[in-house]
Amino acid sequence: MARPASDKRGKIISAATKCFSTQSFQDVKLDKVAEEAGVAKGTIYLYFRNKEDLFCECLIHDNADNYQRAEDIISEKATASVRLKKLVELQDEIYQKKGPLVQQMIQMAPALPISPDGMKILHDHLRRIIDQHSRLFQQGIDSGEFSSRFSADQMAVIFVQIFDLKLKFQMFHIQPLTPEDIFDSLIKMFDQT
Repeated sequence: MARPASDKRGKIISAATKCFSTQSFQDVKLDKVAEEAGVAKGTIYLYFRNKEDLFCECLIHDNADNYQRAEDIISEKATASVRLKKLVELQDEIYQKKGPLVQQMIQMAPALPISPDGMKILHDHLRRIIDQHSRLFQQGIDSGEFSSRFSADQMAVIFVQIFDLKLKFQMFHIQPLTPEDIFDSLIKMFDQT
């Protein structure tokens, strides 16, 4: 019995994520991705226009699930600090999986050959995360738990950027930040006291 098409697409994304996580964008060959996925190279082109589109899809393919998980945390009936700690743990988990790809994007941008459509998708995704996380920070400001010296949007951007900083530590072989380090730093920065 033939595998469903979505299974092939998923296997291609999984294989490509593995390849992009261990090799530079330029060094990843679609022949190797196809071999890892157990499909013919031509099958990749049934789902993706080129390597750049496949790279973008590796970055965002599970975003809906991650977005929902973050939404569940933000919607909990708990203090903003408790929810922030859970959000840090979720973001750390996501960066454990996506970190090498994000790191390549940071290192290679603007030379990374991503189409304007791909860049728009990535930008829109990041904007959606900022908007989502901003709600938590606004709730913390409104409840008096967080200081208003930063806007909720600024706090959300700082939150995202601290994980990019964690990647830079890894890139330069500097002791990486733990989720506890990140949480403690954010609380010190945003705390009302």
